[in-house]
Amino acid sequence: MGFKDPVFPAVEPEEFLQRPLMERIRVLSTQWAEFGFGTPYMIHVIYVFKLLVFYGLGGLALATLTSGMQPFALGEWWNQPIVYQKLVLWTVLLEAIGIAGSWGPLAGKAKPMTGGILFWARPERSGCARGSGSPARTVIVAPCSTSPCTSRCWSPSWWPSHCPAWAVSAGSPER
Repeated sequence: MGFKDPVFPAVEPEEFLQRPLMERIRVLSTQWAEFGFGTPYMIHVIYVFKLLVFYGLGGLALATLTSGMQPFALGEWWNQPIVYQKLVLWTVLLEAIGIAGSWGPLAGKAKPMTGGILFWARPERSGCARGSGSPARTVIVAPCSTSPCTSRCWSPSWWPSHCPAWAVSAGSPER
């Protein structure tokens, strides 16, 4: 299997269709067990790169720098809850726009490799707009659904300064 080339079963399609069902199942099961569904290794490298750079370094930089901490000063931020809260919101934001965990060819998307954000502001492609009679609502509401995550990721702090006093005191052990 090459870095850029997929792996196909070692049978011709016309010959394969003439074989008995159990033999076809055996051939495809063996192929699946050895090679997955034949995705080139380049796609796996893209996933690892995306995970390390975009999620890991990008999320860590966003969480620490917007909280007034240095990303490479591990002792400064590793025990600060705001950093982990922002990492969770970063994860939610990436999942919402469709570029986080299940993305690209390993999720069955080849061209384009992402789908989530492409469907948001396009009423003709949105499932919400079909039959709802309100494509304008979809165009406005769908992109705005990520604004809470976006605003919280970029704000310096929100807990407990932006919470009502009753919510802060409810979680306090001195009640």
